[in-house]
Amino acid sequence: FDGTTSLTELTIPGSVNSIGENTFSNSGVTTIYWNYTGAGAPQLPSNATAVFGTKIQQIYMPKSFIDSVALYGAWKPYVSLLVPYDFKK
Repeated sequence: FDGTTSLTELTIPGSVNSIGENTFSNSGVTTIYWNYTGAGAPQLPSNATAVFGTKIQQIYMPKSFIDSVALYGAWKPYVSLLVPYDFKK
């Protein structure tokens, strides 16, 4: 999605368990919905700050993931962006 400026919202399937470097860095994406269903945390590259860029404002994820995110170092920079979301709606 790098360079896709017209896309502002994105839903990531729950089965996706990793995101590569620069995936959203030059995109217009501000909101991500990710019903992550894996164990642990989704994998981020070593340069995690390059993953989400600077425009991401909210990452909606299951509360169970957010409750355990402090255990996963790569996700620490994004804790303020995480919003608990009930995907059963």
